[in-house]
Amino acid sequence: MKIRILASAAALTCAAQAARSDDPVALPAPNPLIQTTSVRYADMADAGIEKHRSYQDCCTIFGSRGTPKEDRTYPLQKAYFVKVKVDSRAMTVYYLKDTCARHGIFDSSTACSPEELAQKIAQSLAQNQSGDLYGKYRAGFEAFNGDGQIRHTTKFGGYDLYDFKPENGVDDLVVGPMPGNPTRLELGPGFGSIPDHDFRR
Repeated sequence: MKIRILASAAALTCAAQAARSDDPVALPAPNPLIQTTSVRYADMADAGIEKHRSYQDCCTIFGSRGTPKEDRTYPLQKAYFVKVKVDSRAMTVYYLKDTCARHGIFDSSTACSPEELAQKIAQSLAQNQSGDLYGKYRAGFEAFNGDGQIRHTTKFGGYDLYDFKPENGVDDLVVGPMPGNPTRLELGPGFGSIPDHDFRR
């Protein structure tokens, strides 16, 4: 499935220029997280989440080898999913801004020119692949309830991506399941956080 690239070349060039900064974690947007909503498993249909996976032995928590089973599992009735909107264009700029060819023998920089970066952004968004932005060696999620972190369910990325629907530079994700109802969601490393809204409140 391809997505339409609505932004003009000039707009992409501006985004590229904004991303070229001495700050290694600089982003063209202050926080790519737009909106989050937590949903109980029982409320998935009412929240517009399509149940395209069947859970029988749900659910597991990531743990080291030798962790007792009772410390690595929780019942499906206590599982939560989080609907997340992410500015994927901002994320793409961050991951691609230093991926161009070296400038020369005496300049080892791999920073892209505005034109090169604009082209790379357009190509990446058109490929429509969640692994380009989320998961191992990419961005991951941290969920918190108050000051306490909700335990991870995967080794990389924090929690599973249950659904991924990109459109026009915005990713609609469903993250989970997870063993708790978050009040705050964080996108790392260092992208920012956002308060989470409960679907039933």
